[in-house]
Amino acid sequence: MLLDNSLTIDFPIYGTNDFKSIILTELDVTLIDNAKTKNVKAKFTKFPKTLVLWEGESYDSVGDYTQVQAENRIRELLGSNAKNVLEQLLQVNFNGG
Repeated sequence: MLLDNSLTIDFPIYGTNDFKSIILTELDVTLIDNAKTKNVKAKFTKFPKTLVLWEGESYDSVGDYTQVQAENRIRELLGSNAKNVLEQLLQVNFNGG
């Protein structure tokens, strides 16, 4: 999925307090659709967390979504703060909490 604008994301180097800045112009997206739990999540390569696109009633409402609808929903959720949203998907708590 091509991004509307390139983003510089600070990827943590695990085991250190350092970061590596990477410029992204696109996101490699895998959609995870779970009818049992009624949610659709987007998994981006290199990001440990997922972004919930639809769940519950909105999952029922969207029905058989298209790739374009999924990409539009991702853009909507990333909004004007795409860098911050994506960096939140990098934050992993290794202490179990």
